[in-house]
Amino acid sequence: MNSIFAKIFSHLFLIAACCFLLNFNSGQVYGLELFDIQIKKRIDSEARKSEIKKDEKKVFKGSIIAWLINQVSVTEKEEFDGANESHEKIKTTVKFSPTPLNVNNVFKKLVSNIPSNLIYKGFTYELFVLDQPDLNVFTNGGGYVYITKPLLEKFLDANDQPTAGLYFILANELGKISHKHTRRGYQLIEIEKELKRLVNLNIEDEILKVILQTSINPALGSVKFLYTPHQFYQADIFAFYLCRNSGIQLDDALDALRLFVVDKYPKIKVMDFVIPPDLKEGFLTFNSSPE
Repeated sequence: MNSIFAKIFSHLFLIAACCFLLNFNSGQVYGLELFDIQIKKRIDSEARKSEIKKDEKKVFKGSIIAWLINQVSVTEKEEFDGANESHEKIKTTVKFSPTPLNVNNVFKKLVSNIPSNLIYKGFTYELFVLDQPDLNVFTNGGGYVYITKPLLEKFLDANDQPTAGLYFILANELGKISHKHTRRGYQLIEIEKELKRLVNLNIEDEILKVILQTSINPALGSVKFLYTPHQFYQADIFAFYLCRNSGIQLDDALDALRLFVVDKYPKIKVMDFVIPPDLKEGFLTFNSSPE
């Protein structure tokens, strides 16, 4: 039993370390390619050398920011309505491809294994394939998850069967929904609307700049949420356990993270590659607790 826990702990550390190496700024990737076992060992070794620490959280106690966050709440239904509106906008700007049955079955299996306290009955959990040239996977909340066709193809094997990595990246998006990361995004949209109403009250421009940091960006004619490192890590841990609950080999599932590391650092395929010194300081920790 101890060996099982040790293996899980090792996997969890690898998730945090790979997150650090990726230093996420967006969910988009560009040229994933397969790697052999030696490259895999190199990635894991480099990741484990990384110093991992907790990201700093800004506190706005007693400020107008804290007041607005407390006043502007978003319900489950409001998140779904926002996601549905976003979905309709995406449909007008992007061509959809049919979701393969075996891929849709992967998504349904993941959804069926989400813990009851982290699934929302008012959401429509659906997976959509976008006919776009870039490699991307994202969610606008409400149960909607989107993956571009080229990225989906990267996570199918030679027989067009889903790989463990596909389970992981889809589970990661479900984690953002379950942990209310997307709901926070809609909350920020509502706060922005409220601020526009309050502008006439002569709120200082500097305060507005602090509140309206880049947390939401327009994308696909809709909204794209930008997440904190803590949220990325939390979604990865959620994906890890959801893959386990779905009977997926965990080390194979983590190939998704390794692929993204190779994408960001192609030189890691060379034996003497070293992560640049200015990136040696990590920002994540195991002890991050759920919100």
